[in-house]
Amino acid sequence: MCKKITFSVIIPTYNSLKTIERCVNSVLDQSFKNFEILVVDDGSNKETKNLQKKILKKNNKIRLFSNSKNYGVSKSRNLAISKAKGDFIIFLDSDDYLFRNYLEDIFKIIKSKNIDLIIAPNKKIQGKYSDVQLYRELFEKNRLSFFCWNYIIKRSSILKHKIFFENIKVFEDQLFVFKIFEKIKKYSFYKKEYIVRTENFQSLGRLTNHHSCNAYALIIKRISSIISTTKNHNFLKYLRRRLIDSINFFGLFSITCSNAQIKKYLELIIKTDYFKKNIKIKNFYSTIKFFKNKNLQLLISVLKKRGHLNKNKINIYSLSLNSRILIELLKEKKIKIDKIIDSNQLFQGKIYKNIKIVNKLGKNEINKRLFFVPLEFKKYLFGQKIFIRKKEKLIFFKFHKFSDLIFK
Repeated sequence: MCKKITFSVIIPTYNSLKTIERCVNSVLDQSFKNFEILVVDDGSNKETKNLQKKILKKNNKIRLFSNSKNYGVSKSRNLAISKAKGDFIIFLDSDDYLFRNYLEDIFKIIKSKNIDLIIAPNKKIQGKYSDVQLYRELFEKNRLSFFCWNYIIKRSSILKHKIFFENIKVFEDQLFVFKIFEKIKKYSFYKKEYIVRTENFQSLGRLTNHHSCNAYALIIKRISSIISTTKNHNFLKYLRRRLIDSINFFGLFSITCSNAQIKKYLELIIKTDYFKKNIKIKNFYSTIKFFKNKNLQLLISVLKKRGHLNKNKINIYSLSLNSRILIELLKEKKIKIDKIIDSNQLFQGKIYKNIKIVNKLGKNEINKRLFFVPLEFKKYLFGQKIFIRKKEKLIFFKFHKFSDLIFK
């Protein structure tokens, strides 16, 4: 008789030549051994495919599935869920890796409690909190994660409630996690760090285009639907905060969209019951065009005030979302960008939108160049005494909020 499998670890991969072996080995090296690994190749190049076949031969716990072309991570994860045999599903990205005792610790929780879900925030939680207290506090402080790898889910619950990933290009995790919150009520927490996350430079461009705007339109639609049905007070407060956040993200990403794309994605939002009942704007399309123009006007007014319009090149600090959207605005106005400054070692020497990324600049460059900095970095920069002598060269830029126009 075959032994029942406790965990199915699902790893979607696409051209992860440099990281997939480390990722798989972090599972194989776990102190708890009752698991299977499902690697789903999403149309990788030949070199990556060959490496994965080589890894597969290492251990009979590994199963490899291949998509005929690059469909995206949602389809890959859904395929693996349908093929999984374990009682609980764990998601792991191919460029990340686990600490050695993670599965053993998770198994102890499962053995001691009748649960369908373990929430693992990936940080050490100080103090004595019950699961209910911790859940409530994370809701109230808007700190619950929207990455699927933070949730270990009973496979039978996924199948029962049809909690699958929707076929979108980006931010598929958020819709998936909302389904978890909506359907699964028996949960516990894992209160220690367990995973090492690695940022993928290649995903930055993918996250800063019209696909992200489409994803947030679907997220807004989903939140609106849940708000209409939920009776949980804490969850309702949380959902309303998330709705505001999502509306603001939708606004930012709309800056990267064509007019046709904006009209298409707005249709997903304005037809929801929540928006029909609560939003009194007659023309959403005009409002979002006004939002973009308002941010462009702010950008131009800042440059004029500094006497810098149509003069020397400027620099951008960081590759955060706000920085990437700012780059889109600057390029639209044909403002030349010299370099991006970001301390992330994975980004060093790379090129983003034909702009070189560097760790720091020489003194002469600092004296000559104007720096655009997202406002959220102001406290950090001054705390670290970065650019302290050249404050007059810094422009701390903050986008207007789309929600301020919607809920005026």
